[in-house]
Amino acid sequence: MTKTNKIIKPIDAASLVIYKEKKGRVQVLMGRRGNSAKFQPGYYVFPGGVKERWDNHTNFLNHLNKKSIKDMGVSNSQSKANALAMTAIREAYEEVGLVFGIQAPNTPTIVRKNWQFFHENNIYPDLGALEYLGRAITPHYLPIRYHARFFSIAFERLFCTEKIDGELEDIQWIDLSEPYKIKMMGVQKMILEILKTRIETGKLVPKFLFFKWNRKNII
Repeated sequence: MTKTNKIIKPIDAASLVIYKEKKGRVQVLMGRRGNSAKFQPGYYVFPGGVKERWDNHTNFLNHLNKKSIKDMGVSNSQSKANALAMTAIREAYEEVGLVFGIQAPNTPTIVRKNWQFFHENNIYPDLGALEYLGRAITPHYLPIRYHARFFSIAFERLFCTEKIDGELEDIQWIDLSEPYKIKMMGVQKMILEILKTRIETGKLVPKFLFFKWNRKNII
């Protein structure tokens, strides 16, 4: 990707890290960005994407916990934090056909764009069940920049649909106990290590990856 002298403002984005435990081993669902992708083609990522307008206005159950909101870089805005979590959930449905939510009898009167499946089936994401793993900001010298947040949920909490948008290729389960044989960016590796520690020790410590003076920092 070509560098630029103009500093571009990062775009809010979010990803859902879907994991499962099998015979004592942890596996995470990832897919490869196609060769035509504008940002980092060929790299394996979690399902995710840019926050869209309707992610702010779609019904859900429960809020993210307040500690997570303080770590997310949203100026303690609960509404923005919730919208980012909704972005991750929507993108998981669109890119890998997995739906997270609880069926409830109440039906919203307004069907929001890109949330039609959830509305038609009375599915409400339970944001209180998500765990916040961390965030990252793309280097300032790149022409496309994101401020991405990462949430996790166990595969057993989701159900499958047959519809995917094709943005991710070669979708597969990555075993965290084996050396990574796929092409990943540093942020994905960081998030996988945070999740692995969380599952093995029960301790969750979200991290923030950013670049300053052309150096990568993780705090």
